[in-house]
Amino acid sequence: MAEMLFTFASYATRIEGSLTPLKGMKRLADTLHPYGVKITWLVSHDSAEALKSDLTEWHDRFGDDIAVMVPHFKGGAPELVAQERAARQRMQKILPWTRADIAGNHVRSRESLESLEAAGFIGLWGFCWEQIEVDDITDRGCPWGFYYLDPAFRTAPNTRPKGLIGMEWTARDLLKAYHSGNPCIYSTDVNDVARSGMCLWRDIEYLKGMFDNYYRNLRYNDLVLYQVHQEAHEMMPEFRCYSEEDCREAEEMLDELADYVFGHAHIRTATLSEAADVYRERNEFTEPSYMLWEDTPTPPYNLDYSRGTPRGPWPKTFLFYDSECQMMFVDGKFEPVCIRNYADRETTARRYYQEVDIPRVRLRSHTRSPYGMDLHLTVEASKAMPFGITIWEDFGPYLLAESVSEPTGTDLIASRILSQELLFLRYNVPEGRTELRVRFNRK
Repeated sequence: MAEMLFTFASYATRIEGSLTPLKGMKRLADTLHPYGVKITWLVSHDSAEALKSDLTEWHDRFGDDIAVMVPHFKGGAPELVAQERAARQRMQKILPWTRADIAGNHVRSRESLESLEAAGFIGLWGFCWEQIEVDDITDRGCPWGFYYLDPAFRTAPNTRPKGLIGMEWTARDLLKAYHSGNPCIYSTDVNDVARSGMCLWRDIEYLKGMFDNYYRNLRYNDLVLYQVHQEAHEMMPEFRCYSEEDCREAEEMLDELADYVFGHAHIRTATLSEAADVYRERNEFTEPSYMLWEDTPTPPYNLDYSRGTPRGPWPKTFLFYDSECQMMFVDGKFEPVCIRNYADRETTARRYYQEVDIPRVRLRSHTRSPYGMDLHLTVEASKAMPFGITIWEDFGPYLLAESVSEPTGTDLIASRILSQELLFLRYNVPEGRTELRVRFNRK
C-alpha cells in the first residue's frame, strides 16, 4: 500500500559560550512528540556531548535519532574516508545507541561524497530543490525528496544501483517554487511562511494546502517523502534570530501542522535513518516520482521579505523525475516546459541540466471506438534526449495496450494514467522526427 513518510530534522549545533540550543530543542520536542513524531537532531560532536542526556532520553522514550554534521575535512580519498569514519565512531562513542549513518552539511566535492559512502554513511541531508545561492547553496537541478546521488554530479541521480541517498532540507511547494523562481519562500519552514505573510499563528491554510498536494500524490506513487525542518536555536530568543513571540508562533504553526498531517491515514513517522532504510529496501535505483500539483491560494505577501517574487496564480503542473531526467508540464501542453537532462549530464550540468531546445509534439490523430482509442503523435527533436508527453484529458476509462514507434527503438519507458487529469508517456527520443502510435483498450 502507498504510504507517506513524515520526517522531521532539526539543526542542534549552535553553541555560544554556555548557551546551547537545548531550550529550543525542548520546545520542538514538547510540540511534536505528543503526535508520535520522531525527530532527527542534526548535531556536531560538541553539541552531542553537551546534550547527550536529553538526546538519550528522547531516543529511549520517543525513538529520536541524530545525524552527524560532518566537518569539512581535507585530504585525499584515504584520508577523507578515515576522517569521516572516525567522525561516525566518535559520535557512536558519545551516543552508543545511534548508527550515525546520516550525514549533514553541504558536502560538494566528488571525493567527499564518495568517502562518505565508503565510511558507512547511507544518506546526506541538506539538498534544496530549485535553490540558487541562498545560504551559499545552489542545488537547482536536483530531484525533490530522496534520490541515489551521483558523486561526480551530486545534484543528479546515480546510474548504478543504490549508493548515497540525497535528502531534501525541507519539503517545497513544487508548483510555486518552480514557477516563481524563489523556492525559499515556498516550503515547510514555518519562519519563512510567517515572514512572507502567507501563514500567521494557527492560520496555516497555505501549509495545509501544500501538504494536501503531497498527500494526493499517494495515488500515483508507492512512497512519498514529506520532510520538515526547524532549527533549534531559532526556537529561542537568546540566540537573537527571532523574538519570543516569533518562537511561540512557530510552535503553534508546527502544532497545527502536525495535528493536520496525522489526521490522515497511511502516514508513518520516521527518522532520516529509518526513512533511508525504507527507501533502500524498496528501490534498487532512484525511484521515479510523479507529482500532479495544484496552485494553493495565498494572502498578499509581506513585500519586505518577498519583494521581487511573482505571485501567480499558476496553472496546474505535473512534475516527474527518474534517473535520466526531470520534467515539468503545465496544464494543456503536450511537451514539457522544462527538461533537466541527467542522461547527458556532462553537457548539461553547467546549466542545471536544463535543455535549451525542447522537442515539439504534434497530435496527428486521436480516434475512439466502442473498444478503445488510438493516438498518433509526432516528435521533432534537435538532439537525442529523455522526453515526455502529457495529454490533459480523462484517460481513466482506458488501459494502455501498446506503443509503436518509427524509427523503431523509441520504446515506451514509463507511463501513468492520472484518472480525470492526464496521460503521461515517457520516451527517450532520437534526433529528428519520431512517429508514435499508442493504442488503448477500453476497460
